[in-house]
Amino acid sequence: MGSEDKADVIQKAVYQSGPALDYYTENFGFEFEGMGLLGSFVVPEWTQLWCVYTADDDNTSWNVLGPNKTYQFLRALDIANGMNEKNQYMTELTATSLIFDENGKAIGVNAEYYDGTSYEIYGKTIILATGGFLGNEDMMKEYLGSTVCTIGDTVNDGTGIQMGISAGGATYMMGTLPMVHISQVPNLIRNDDLTADQKAILSALALTTDQTMVTTEGNLWGNTNQSGTEDEGITVEIVFAPEFRYYVVYSQEDIDAIRETGLSEAQANATSQFLGQGGTLPAAGTPVADIDTILTVGEEYGNVIKADSLSALAAAIGCDEQNLSTALNGVDTTYYAVSCNSYAYATVGGLDVDANMNVLREDGTAIENLFAVGQDSEGVCNVDGKAYTPWGGQAQSWTFVSGQIAGQQAAAVATAE
Repeated sequence: MGSEDKADVIQKAVYQSGPALDYYTENFGFEFEGMGLLGSFVVPEWTQLWCVYTADDDNTSWNVLGPNKTYQFLRALDIANGMNEKNQYMTELTATSLIFDENGKAIGVNAEYYDGTSYEIYGKTIILATGGFLGNEDMMKEYLGSTVCTIGDTVNDGTGIQMGISAGGATYMMGTLPMVHISQVPNLIRNDDLTADQKAILSALALTTDQTMVTTEGNLWGNTNQSGTEDEGITVEIVFAPEFRYYVVYSQEDIDAIRETGLSEAQANATSQFLGQGGTLPAAGTPVADIDTILTVGEEYGNVIKADSLSALAAAIGCDEQNLSTALNGVDTTYYAVSCNSYAYATVGGLDVDANMNVLREDGTAIENLFAVGQDSEGVCNVDGKAYTPWGGQAQSWTFVSGQIAGQQAAAVATAE
């Protein structure tokens, strides 16, 4: 991560990852299986990097990210519930704020059930596990400068982090860039305005690596990017782009060539992990007679900008015209800018915690009965302005490890009083 400030925490996150996973599988019924078709994004020899939650025989619905896994979490809660007659959990009950005593100590939470019923829940210890702030537009703009397309839960609205702050907790690395492994046009077309194959071509126009790319500021991107990092692949590199997106720019001449002589090799092999928009791409060199239809529909959905001049394109993008003119070598023609956007699973920055997952105050002292896990504290494993680990898995590992440690520590604090 480039820093030793949290070495003790990071060591636990790494070295307890395996034992924590064993703990959940052996005691709470979690099951996983290999995902051999998908290797590492950045280390090709890591061919067995990924796995998925095992499907249930009675609950086998699948989506692009694997089988329905909710039953595994509910089953784990049921197992935990049976360990002590006092144990109880309620799904669809949303904590809204902490309750404090007269000395400012957090002693419970205010919560609201899905049917509108309000609850006051008291306890000796509190664990914050609300999943970061991906769904909070104000927090996204405050800490990361922009919102982002999402493939994660937008109910993760920063409530846990805000509650921790209200208790005097400090934040840590809130500027760590969000979890992004997927790029695609910003507005997926889910109806029949384009055929499946036409959607695939539109996606390819956004995801190809052999075309001029410019940022929302009008500067060159891609292999000539300004992130200061080596090119790790488009799906990773895009997180460094301003506003987490860029435009792939085609001149009228480029489009005419696609119509007459087909896609290039790079375009014909450009696919999106998980968010493929439909069918089969034509082989390179196969004329695309309906390219104008594809671009027109793409424009209607806000995925394509068509402009009749450099100045009109700069105005539509909202960038500096001189920057754009430099990027496009001053050529004034009709342009088509296809938007390529990053899709985030979650945010990373969160509350500052120690190796026991206690939330820390600004002075570094621990709030002994308040803990934060998962995306509410994952910033301790990262650095502002840098990307979430490009090979993925850190979030799952941190969730397993931080959750186990926080549960054990919270129980110890509660039973010691």
